[in-house]
Amino acid sequence: ILMPELRRTNSVRGHWHLAYIGNDGQGYTSYDKKHRHSVETELIEPEAPEEGALEVPEEEEEEPTLELGDVKVGEANGHTHKLRDLPEPKEPDKKPDNELAAEVVRQFREIHEYERASYEMALKAEGFYSGDDQWDKTIKNKLEGESRAALTINEIEPKMDLLSGYQRQNRMDIRYLPVEGSDARWADILNIVVKNIMTQNEFESEESEIFDDELIVGRGNINIDVDYDSNLDGDIIVERFPWQDVRYGPHEKKNLKDLEILTKDKWYSRSKVEQMWPEKAERIDELFAVDEASPDQGITV
Repeated sequence: ILMPELRRTNSVRGHWHLAYIGNDGQGYTSYDKKHRHSVETELIEPEAPEEGALEVPEEEEEEPTLELGDVKVGEANGHTHKLRDLPEPKEPDKKPDNELAAEVVRQFREIHEYERASYEMALKAEGFYSGDDQWDKTIKNKLEGESRAALTINEIEPKMDLLSGYQRQNRMDIRYLPVEGSDARWADILNIVVKNIMTQNEFESEESEIFDDELIVGRGNINIDVDYDSNLDGDIIVERFPWQDVRYGPHEKKNLKDLEILTKDKWYSRSKVEQMWPEKAERIDELFAVDEASPDQGITV
């Protein structure tokens, strides 16, 4: 019996694949450039003992062990590849905690500064949607000083709500489609699994909130995580992450394909932070300027 393994192919026509080889010696590559390859391992049966050779009987009969022969990548899209071993993972640079924390804080501040103009525009967009900030503040203050009403006829909110309602009435499910005939069974299984995950997370409601964020401020975020609090195996979490709590680093592409770093902010109470990192309790106390009147102030992490 062979052990499953991962390998990689050489580069051909500007691309390469990851290759999975199962315990039966058969496998497939990752999907790239609109194709993938089959992987087949030649299994060699052990040679029979020569005629006249003495055979020592074994106490228990065992299945004959198959030896691993050549591994071949099948042809697809007019070409094939050769297999290589995966490179050994590099050891991460071990920095002292204080240096690592200082670097994270620096990146956090740089990204927030980079996103400042975009963030302020998003707040303004929210104000226009609600109708509260459609008036210029200087003009509005002047009118109020003259005891004159700053009348707002909000034409934006009903149009946005119409589009939001259209999304709710025309929902779409995530569907996996087979690439080849042999993929149909796996596609059906994945469709059932993803449907169950989305139902458990009440994703229809989350998706609508994400759509509204995208509609109003131009940015909606889906947070996908694994929660081990109530299930040791982990529960997959799919939820909306508020747009105002996410900052993107420098990027050029609208689909964020070239994005290298982002920050996610989340507000925690002091007691929650100490529960999450009890070994850092003293350091946490230093970070909180605790008022006697409100001993459970929060912190953004």
